[in-house]
Amino acid sequence: MAALAPALAAAAGRLQNETCSSTAGAGRQFQSWKIKAERAKKVEFIRTAEKLKAQKSDFRVEYRLLEELEHSMTVSRKMEKAKILQQLSKIQNNVKRLQQQLKDVKPTPEFVDKIKEMMEEIENAINAFKEEQRQIYQQLLKEEKAVINELSLFERKVELWALGSSAAEEVGNYHQPGSQLIKHWKIIYPKK
Repeated sequence: MAALAPALAAAAGRLQNETCSSTAGAGRQFQSWKIKAERAKKVEFIRTAEKLKAQKSDFRVEYRLLEELEHSMTVSRKMEKAKILQQLSKIQNNVKRLQQQLKDVKPTPEFVDKIKEMMEEIENAINAFKEEQRQIYQQLLKEEKAVINELSLFERKVELWALGSSAAEEVGNYHQPGSQLIKHWKIIYPKK
């Protein structure tokens, strides 16, 4: 039995050493895993920051495009307003001239022909103005439909984004809100 005691003590010592070394090994593995996880978090943070930086740059470009578009549309509206006022002024002047002629009525065939010619000129000017305004209105209706479609796509993308769905990225890959609209407006209202 005396011989058994030292053997038991030696086995217990080896077991204690193995337990300590396996505990230390587990601790080192845990530290290694923790360091790797921190590195992965840092890498992910850097990637996210780079994406946000790229998006910020994209937003600046889009914002600049929208500012330019707004400016060109403002100039275009002012020019269109001036053109409409000029057309209406011309029609108004023709009507006033006709009224003046009607004050000095002379029942002659030449006078009747002159009045008829003036009335036809006024009528043609009014009809041309109405037709031009009708065409502008039709174009605005088409643009309104395009804007409504753009907005509905954008709303859908925002809703998907709010839900945290990766489907928002898929929608973004197929269509970037506003891009078609901006191209459309650039064609209609080119820089001058």
